Amino acid sequence: MTRNYRYEPKNNVGKITRDVLDLNSIDKLVIKRVKVGNELLEKMRKLSESVNDHREKQDKLIVDISELEDLLGLVQSDKNYSAIIASVLIHDENYQDVKKTLENGGYWNTELISLEAKAKDIAFDEVNVSG
Repeated sequence: MTRNYRYEPKNNVGKITRDVLDLNSIDKLVIKRVKVGNELLEKMRKLSESVNDHREKQDKLIVDISELEDLLGLVQSDKNYSAIIASVLIHDENYQDVKKTLENGGYWNTELISLEAKAKDIAFDEVNVSG
């Protein structure tokens, strides 16, 4: 599980792993996760705006779909920071809006389905932060 780009263990083995590997080291790892995650969120925000603008323009929407496939390609198991970034993307409101728009328009294709399934497989659960 993650909270604010930090790992929250589900059990004692996870706690030991986190502590031994220093997975929540601010200087070594957390700041990098935040930077990469924020870049991804910004790209997703822009893509969401583009998809909304192109709902009725199939030729331009195809370019947006290609960009989404590229973003989902970044959150596959063979990529750096893939689990944390997959978590950020899958839980992002803009991502959910784009997915819904593409599904409603009949553009949510087998490639997107496959990439999303793989991203969900490696994504962490999010810890809800209330306050």
